[in-house]
Amino acid sequence: METSTLDRPAKTLDELKKNIPWTESPFFESDLQKAALSPEMEQLVRDYAENGYVVFDPGVPLATIDAARAALEPKFAAQTETRLQDAWKFEPHVKEIATAPHVLEVLQTLYRRGPIPFQTLNFNVGTQQKTHSDMIHFSSVPQRFMCGVWVA
Repeated sequence: METSTLDRPAKTLDELKKNIPWTESPFFESDLQKAALSPEMEQLVRDYAENGYVVFDPGVPLATIDAARAALEPKFAAQTETRLQDAWKFEPHVKEIATAPHVLEVLQTLYRRGPIPFQTLNFNVGTQQKTHSDMIHFSSVPQRFMCGVWVA
């Protein structure tokens, strides 16, 4: 029986490049030069490699955000929790925000693989949490391909 590539170290350069985000690769600079990105996208990728996060305009119309907030207000009013998980499953405007084309494009570029949006978490007030890690709740195989996207 053949051993899964997840159960053994990478043996080729191509396998290595698939198992770590390219922004963490020792080949990042040369790969970035070959990527032919727009200057704006290249700067986002560099910022991500340096800081571990980026801030950008998601390209979501304010009307969509307002419609999502208006649709969720009755849900928040009917509960004591300040958060609502997976509203994308029943509120189309939340799904539209979660799958915004520009956000997916940025994620595709940052991780060099197709993003898989799978959860939304909406808050009716800011939580102002201290810096923390959600690795105990979420992880990926291979590791370090999980990310969170916030729209504020």
